[in-house]
Amino acid sequence: MLQRPFAVVALCALMASAAHADALLEARLTRIEQTLSSGLLYDTLQRLDRLEQENRMLKGLVEQLSFQLQSLSARASSVGEAALPASIESVTDLNSPLVTMDNVGDKPQVEVKPVLPTSETAAAPAVSSADEYARYESAFEAMKRGQYRDALSVFASIIQDYPNGDKIVDSLYWQGEAFYLVGEYDRSIESMDTLLAHPNGGRRAADAMLRKAFSLREKGDNSAFKAAIADVVAQYPDTAAARQAAEYLN
Repeated sequence: MLQRPFAVVALCALMASAAHADALLEARLTRIEQTLSSGLLYDTLQRLDRLEQENRMLKGLVEQLSFQLQSLSARASSVGEAALPASIESVTDLNSPLVTMDNVGDKPQVEVKPVLPTSETAAAPAVSSADEYARYESAFEAMKRGQYRDALSVFASIIQDYPNGDKIVDSLYWQGEAFYLVGEYDRSIESMDTLLAHPNGGRRAADAMLRKAFSLREKGDNSAFKAAIADVVAQYPDTAAARQAAEYLN
């Protein structure tokens, strides 16, 4: 008879524990619903997306500065080599004739005729590399400020006016990036495809293919997204883009 009260007490304790667990679960679900309804989760995802965009911008800036440094170093090297004599012997050769005012006068005078511009040369103005670089820097600054529409306008002018310029590949890439950021995913894909088809697009190819994949994902084409991600990993295995792409394969 004494076991019955103990059983009743134990049953009551279990019921109270279950009720407490249900209350905790209900409270947790309520907090989750409140979080979702308040938009906190959406805001968090938006902030993460903006951080990812800023990270890509910083990465692009570092790559751009590195490319400019390499270009300047290459130009400095070429100028230095051109200014140096072919060998020390050519400088110290005592048998080489000296150029003096006397033997200069003995040379026959050569008439220099001015080169008159033809209709073809007049119709083709010189390409201003300085203008191309200035426009690119202006567009890139607009990107960093979040003024994507302004940047798109300048990138379009560079692509139109300097199709073979030094900044054509970078302009195509950041044009595609800007289209992605304003939600024009088809045009972003078009820019990246143009870059990938460009003869000099190799150094930007991995990043361009990854951005194209993300645009496909935003369009809801998950099968194409997975295929593009796999292509990045397969074709550019030792790149940062491939490492980022690999995270989406699992």
